[in-house]
Amino acid sequence: HWNLAVALLAMGAYSEGWREFEWRFRKANPVPSRPFSQPFWDGSELAVRTILLHAEQGFGDTIQFVRYVPLVVKRGGNVIIECQVETLRRLLHSLEGVAGIVVCGEPLPPFDCHLPLMSLPLLFGTTLETIPSQIPYLAAEPADVETWQQRLGPATAFRVGLVWFAK
Repeated sequence: HWNLAVALLAMGAYSEGWREFEWRFRKANPVPSRPFSQPFWDGSELAVRTILLHAEQGFGDTIQFVRYVPLVVKRGGNVIIECQVETLRRLLHSLEGVAGIVVCGEPLPPFDCHLPLMSLPLLFGTTLETIPSQIPYLAAEPADVETWQQRLGPATAFRVGLVWFAK
């Protein structure tokens, strides 16, 4: 099922691919699932409920899949995002309509339902034509932009940036 999901998504067969992608929690080397007592969100109106959207894999996946957060915000309620590290929290603060952002390991605020970020495409019935494409959907803090503009100087030549994370 996992390999089928990867193949279907690569071919653009999103309806079937996202459904098979849910096998990531049951494959031989599964993505860890979160054992919350609160139910998975079913996509219904949130009204006064609070939803926790939690990161489940890498930083890049979190950055890519938070593009769905505005669709969740439109369903009402309070949206809380749990991300991996503080630097991502700083970036995710630019998402509009989010009630709060917590970093893994911090105490979670009370919530009524939850969903892994990477389950949002299935829940919203994503196809190639309906991938959320509001650009930009994230923005760096203005002070950070200014700091890096001063460090790098005027953009007069092609630049390449590398980031290295060491544990």
